Amino acid sequence: CVVNGANVMDNAIRTNKQAALSMKSSIFRDNGGGDEGYAVVVDQVESYSWLDRGGNRAENSKCNGVFDYARKKCRNFLSSTYSVTMPPTKMSSESPTKRSTKAPTHEPSASPTKKPIATREPTPTIKNNSSPIQKIAPKKSPDQPDRKSGKSVVAYIIADMPYSRAERDELDAYIHRMNRRYSADGARFLIHLGDITGSKTCPESVYEAVDSILSKSKLPVLITPGDNEVNDCPNYQKAWRNWKKYFLSYDRKHWKGHLPIQHQSGREENSALLLDGVLFIVVHMQGGTGKPPSISTMNKQHEDNVDWTITNLRKYKNKMRAVIIFGHAFPRKNRYKPNGDMDFFDPVNSELQELKIPQNRVIYICGDLHKDTRFKVGSLNGRVVDRKRVYRVIVDPQGNIDLVR
Repeated sequence: CVVNGANVMDNAIRTNKQAALSMKSSIFRDNGGGDEGYAVVVDQVESYSWLDRGGNRAENSKCNGVFDYARKKCRNFLSSTYSVTMPPTKMSSESPTKRSTKAPTHEPSASPTKKPIATREPTPTIKNNSSPIQKIAPKKSPDQPDRKSGKSVVAYIIADMPYSRAERDELDAYIHRMNRRYSADGARFLIHLGDITGSKTCPESVYEAVDSILSKSKLPVLITPGDNEVNDCPNYQKAWRNWKKYFLSYDRKHWKGHLPIQHQSGREENSALLLDGVLFIVVHMQGGTGKPPSISTMNKQHEDNVDWTITNLRKYKNKMRAVIIFGHAFPRKNRYKPNGDMDFFDPVNSELQELKIPQNRVIYICGDLHKDTRFKVGSLNGRVVDRKRVYRVIVDPQGNIDLVR
C-alpha cells in the first residue's frame, strides 16, 4: 500500500517472501475523492509501485492530493488484513523489525494491468499476530519427479532388543505407548532392525515371545534379521527356520493391506515401500562375528540385496525425494569374507551417483553396534541407532532426513 510515495508493505515483502507471494495479486484501490485515484499493487517479490488511474507510475507530487484519504484507508486495510501498524503522523524512519512468522489468510482478487515499478522507502512495524502462512506449491515441470512434497513422512525405529525378559516387558510397554501416540507423531510404520535376543542358544520361545509383542502394534511392523537370532546361533538352519516362521513377510501376517509394501520374490525378508515421495528399502544385512553358513550363501544374499535396491531406485527415481535403506549390519569386513559388506555398498553407491541422487537425500540406517554413530560408506551417509532407544526418522517436504530419539 503506497502512502505519499512510500510503500508500507516493503518490510513484509523484503522479510517474508512467502507472504509476498501470497499477496501477489493484491490491489488496494479508491479514487480518494479526486480525479487521479491511487492503487497499491504487489505483483512479484519486491515489485510494487504507486499507480494513477491509467496504470502509470505517479510522481510524488501527484500523490499529495490523496495523501490523507489514502493514509486512513491504508491504515484500516493493512491493520485488519496484514496486521501492519502504520505510523500516526509522518512516515516512520525506524528500521524493519524481525521477520513475522505469520502471513495473511486472504487477499483481494483484482490484479494490475501493467507491471509496477519498484520503489524502496522506510517501512512500518509488522506485528506478530496474523494468521499462519499459506504455503504455495511451486509449479512442476513435466520432467520433474512427482515427489508429493506437501507433508513430512515419519516412521519409528528400534533395534537390538529385547535381550532379556525385563527388556521384553520394556518393549511391550513401548508398543502400548506407541499405539497411543503414533497418530499425534504422524508415524506410518515401525521397523525393527534386528537382534531380537541376547540368548546364545536361540530357543524358539524367544522368537515367539517377540512376535507376540510386536504383533500388538497398531502400526504395520517391518523387521529384518539380525546376527544374534540367525548367524550367531549354534544351529544356523534351525534359527533361520524359526525366524522365517514368525517374521517372514511380517506385515502381511498382521497388517495386510495397510501399506503398499512390496517384497522381493525369492527373498521375502527384503521389502520396499514408497510413501509420499520417500522410498524405504529393507535388505538382509546380518553382519555378526559368527561363521556364515557358507560364503556362497552370503554372496547370494548380497547379490539379491544389490538387485533389490537398484531395482527400486530405478523404478521410483522420478517419484522420490529421499531414500532410506534399512539393514541390521554396520558395514565391516568379515574374516571369512575379506571384502565384507562392500560387495553391497560399492554397487549401490555407483547407482546412486549414476542416478544423480543428492547425497543428503540418502541414508543407510542400521543397528548392530549398540551405540548411536554417524558414518559414511563411500559417498553414502550412515547412522547406527542406539540399543534400547526409540527413534523417529523424519523426512521433511524438501527431502531432508533427520533422526530424533
